[in-house]
Amino acid sequence: MEIVFFGADELTPAPTFPFLNRGKLPQEELAQLFSSSDIGVVFSLSNPSFIPLEMMACGCAVLEIASERWDGILTHNEDAWLVEPKTEAVVEGLRKLLTDEKLRADLVANGLALTRKMSWRNSARQIERILLRDLA
Repeated sequence: MEIVFFGADELTPAPTFPFLNRGKLPQEELAQLFSSSDIGVVFSLSNPSFIPLEMMACGCAVLEIASERWDGILTHNEDAWLVEPKTEAVVEGLRKLLTDEKLRADLVANGLALTRKMSWRNSARQIERILLRDLA
């Protein structure tokens, strides 16, 4: 297993285990990294990030923190593996995704299907419908 970080040029404090830090990457290289990864781990603690969806669109299984922020977007054991924000839960989730190839393949297939349906146009129309409904 190779652990790869991205998004920061320096990790402080540095992890105490072997890792590769790719730093800040342009979109094309980020897509290549996601496409070449089996599992993407994301901790969206304050608000939903686009990163899990981008990983899913690249065929990467996603492990994310379970929270109300993802309600209606990600579904545990369907298109993502959602875990409690506890060390034990994250470790168990990783173990599950590393050892259960069928689960990982199902998450990838469902994640690809989910993200294929997404578009900025559809998102804008959804917001428009909500605003028009609330105006009435």
